Amino acid sequence: MNRLKKQKGVAMVMALSMVVLAIVLANIVMTIMLSHGRLTRHQVGRIEAYYAGLAGINMAVDRLSANDGTWMPAAGGTITRTICNNCGVAGAIQENSFAPATGSAIDRVDVTIRSLANAEGAMRAGSQRISAVVTYQNPG
Repeated sequence: MNRLKKQKGVAMVMALSMVVLAIVLANIVMTIMLSHGRLTRHQVGRIEAYYAGLAGINMAVDRLSANDGTWMPAAGGTITRTICNNCGVAGAIQENSFAPATGSAIDRVDVTIRSLANAEGAMRAGSQRISAVVTYQNPG
């Protein structure tokens, strides 16, 4: 009879150990799931920023190809055009898809066009170097 009482205590300890183990494993799984979601949102923001920058560069190439004087820097000069949604920059090109209501992480795209002199590696006279800087909010 004494032996039976000792076994009841062991069963309770085993059951409690299993509950604690289940809680620890559930905590580990939840931590992994939450961090994976955060990483995914960050990666989506980075991809969106990459394509926004590429779109800004394509817009500059299009405007330069059309001989749009507002996008042509003076010889040896540099100009920057800003693409944003109500960012308050004078002369900015309005882009409604950057609005927070659309879920976009993009704040603005600054496209810089620099006229290259022949000494700077220009292939021909009138060559331009185009770069884009994308400002975006890291979601989450």
